[in-house]
Amino acid sequence: MNRKKRWTALNLLIVLVFGFNQIARADDAQLVSMVNQLQKEMSEMRKTIESQNDKITRLESRSPANISMPASGGNAENLPMSDKEFGVRLGHALGDSDQWLKDLKFSGDMRLRYEHVDYRKGNVNHSGNENRERFRLRYGFEKKFNPDMKVGFRLASGQLTDPSSTNQTLTGNFADKNNLIDKAYAIYTPSWAKKGIVDKLELGAGKFTNPFTRGSSDMVWDTDVNPEGAYEMIDTKLIDTEDFGLRSYLTAGQLILREAAHTNTTLTAANSEIYAFQAGLNPEIKLGDTPIKLLDAVSFYNYSDYAHNSTFAAANSGANLAGGNPNVDGDATTLDANAFRVLEIYNSLEFKPISTLPSVNPYFDWAVNTADNAAPPSAGNQNQAWALGMKLGSQPKVKGDWSMGYAYKYIEANSVVGAFNDSDFGHSGRRGNVLSAEYKLTDGLSLSATGFLLNNLNHDTLTRDQLEKRFFVDLVWSF
Repeated sequence: MNRKKRWTALNLLIVLVFGFNQIARADDAQLVSMVNQLQKEMSEMRKTIESQNDKITRLESRSPANISMPASGGNAENLPMSDKEFGVRLGHALGDSDQWLKDLKFSGDMRLRYEHVDYRKGNVNHSGNENRERFRLRYGFEKKFNPDMKVGFRLASGQLTDPSSTNQTLTGNFADKNNLIDKAYAIYTPSWAKKGIVDKLELGAGKFTNPFTRGSSDMVWDTDVNPEGAYEMIDTKLIDTEDFGLRSYLTAGQLILREAAHTNTTLTAANSEIYAFQAGLNPEIKLGDTPIKLLDAVSFYNYSDYAHNSTFAAANSGANLAGGNPNVDGDATTLDANAFRVLEIYNSLEFKPISTLPSVNPYFDWAVNTADNAAPPSAGNQNQAWALGMKLGSQPKVKGDWSMGYAYKYIEANSVVGAFNDSDFGHSGRRGNVLSAEYKLTDGLSLSATGFLLNNLNHDTLTRDQLEKRFFVDLVWSF
């Protein structure tokens, strides 16, 4: 009704202003005639307004159920639904459920991969060539309940016994493939904590995206590994001027590896956890359109009771969690390193030599297992790892974006836990070159290629310096 009154008043005001303006300029002989003409025009306009108001009333009174869908090949009298009509129909169909859909985000990706592996020399069990087709499927939801709290989950393809890969090989006589819980988490970012230099406080629990990849590389963490347990992260803004900025962060994690079973009152094995800490500094030199960003991070990972685990049996078969960490000198259930307390130092730089050129992102990563006490000849003194690499171009996001990368990694057998680092590289006990390139064919489709030239470093049943070549071609649809 308010809209009707406003519309009527506006039209009357226009008529009166126009009419009185004419009256003021007329002489007395024309006055009576003009007033009669205005009354006639106002009467006709009133009829028009009343007709329009009747039409508006009929439209507003129509229920959502009476709003018809346009037929295919619609005409002028059967137009497509407006956004407003669609919202009304959706709300009517869902009832109160439409409120739950607010701030609900769905995402995922599907990857098709061709993989070729060439074993040039070494262990007879790894001779010849291998060609296989693989796929990866991931999809999930994240719901934001309020500005401070969100929960989410993701399902993915993969194998129950391999935390570092979501690949499925096309084989098995058309047998159905696995659909596994890849993530299930809750994250709390309290707004009350954002005070002073504190930019964000984040508390997470469940099975979540790895927060420690922020200041690390795949020399330590495969990007498919999603830890379980809890973590705490705080970001601070120390300096923010026109020419220079300095941010810092601190992350702590209490990550669960194994909850041991009981036989009556006796544990069958020790519980195992990771107590992880990472601190980082992010200096930024602001040079107009070409800022220089740095990241310097230090991490420490204490793998409590990890190296004593029955799943390491037959470690060199490659079918379990050993991942290149040898266990040939003692008990088949104990890794030769006996313990892992890994110190890591990571440094990266991002800049554009010229604003019109792609960004350049070199990095250096170094790690040492401070607890390694393995004795020669199996893998003694093999407790260090390092990686040096560079990426040209940012992560592709839209059609036409591209990037290229190169890295050299040297990962000694007892330096880092092989179960959780890059599975495509072959985990630990290896050295070699990695070349990669990616191009966005469309906003939702990318084409990439990756090549590996690798050598084995282990002093075990695999021949040292065994040469291996790997080559991947991937098509990835993201949604």
